[in-house]
Amino acid sequence: MKKFVYFVACLLVFLLIVSKNVFADLKINEIYPAPTNNEAEWVELYNDSQQIIDLSQYKLSDLTNKSLKFSQTQVDIFGFVIATSSSVLNNDTDTVFLKNTAGEIVDVATYSGNFDSTKTFASCPDGSHNWLLTTFITKNTSNNGNCPSPTPTPVQDQTPTPAPSLTPTPQPTITPTAISLEPQTIGNIFLSEVLPNPEDGNEWVELYNNNSYEVILTDWYIDDAPDSGSAPKKFSLTLSPLSYATIELSSAIFNNSGDTVRLLQPDKSELESFEYTSTTKGKSFSKQGYARDTNWCLTTPSKNLPNNSCEQTIQPINNTTTVSISPTNINSSSSNQTSFYQPQNLKEPQQLKIRLQTTRLKPTKTTSVLGETTNKDITGFLQTSKHYFWFLKITFSFNLLLSFCTLCYMIYIYHDFFKEVFKEALSFGR
Repeated sequence: MKKFVYFVACLLVFLLIVSKNVFADLKINEIYPAPTNNEAEWVELYNDSQQIIDLSQYKLSDLTNKSLKFSQTQVDIFGFVIATSSSVLNNDTDTVFLKNTAGEIVDVATYSGNFDSTKTFASCPDGSHNWLLTTFITKNTSNNGNCPSPTPTPVQDQTPTPAPSLTPTPQPTITPTAISLEPQTIGNIFLSEVLPNPEDGNEWVELYNNNSYEVILTDWYIDDAPDSGSAPKKFSLTLSPLSYATIELSSAIFNNSGDTVRLLQPDKSELESFEYTSTTKGKSFSKQGYARDTNWCLTTPSKNLPNNSCEQTIQPINNTTTVSISPTNINSSSSNQTSFYQPQNLKEPQQLKIRLQTTRLKPTKTTSVLGETTNKDITGFLQTSKHYFWFLKITFSFNLLLSFCTLCYMIYIYHDFFKEVFKEALSFGR
């Protein structure tokens, strides 16, 4: 019985030391970048976990790595904390990073738009990464009370129901009103401009919202060529109607000698891609029009503005591009040109899906010609998954725990033996 109690005590002590922060989950919850003159700009964090989190293990900064200061040293269970700064956050577009002491990104949020002291960028509900540009400022409190929801309203239908022997009687029907938020139509979100080789600063990718209403992209991704080694960069972005917004990349992922720029949806399926074979320092690639098969060309950067005119047209890359048209029409590129299917009288973009798929042949890797999913694709996803990171951490902790407990148990069982060996060693020395 004593041995069992000793083992359990060692187990509990180790769990308290090693797994203190394994399940901690701190999230960016609200951003207020444009206060009045006598106020500080601030970012709100939310503790979506079952334990108190020590803030000395975290750092909050913007794209230029300027830090925000936490207002307290820890945040309670399901609680909120404010980090303040002065002239750090931009009033139009910026990205906020939450990192741990190892420099790993824990959470990130990108906002864009025209902000003033009446507007805030809030996650609704708390910790969901479903971002809204709103006038309901909820500093250090929950955003849930201001989340939009549909409200059905009964409407009388005055159409009578005929009956041979009865007087027609109006039949009431219930018709729900439209939701106040417009739906996201991913068919009208396009890659617009890419700067893969900047003279200074970071690489960036510009998107265009070709809808007449605001669209919020939550947990989307920017990536380079498949199986190229770089992990997809997650972002959340608000796009105003018929306007541009930019994703600033905190680290470089595009090769200057040639690469692919891909826009991925939350399930990491590809919405659109563009491939180039070389770059010019300080020059961007811009799309001339807004359709999936529109030409790209080399231009002077026009970040968050209409694209500039072409300086050099980008030629299609030989033997690497295929255009797949569902369900029956397929046109493939020849050795020197790329042919595209031109739909006639297409009223809704969602009726036809055009997907550009690129295959790169490398001596050390095997990739299917038509771009089917391979084991390498699945492995790449697992290696970049947050769940995979936690799986490794928990597995390491468990193995370390077993080793520690085994050592303690062996010392307890054989302590008499070790004592005798020690005495023999002392007597032999004398």
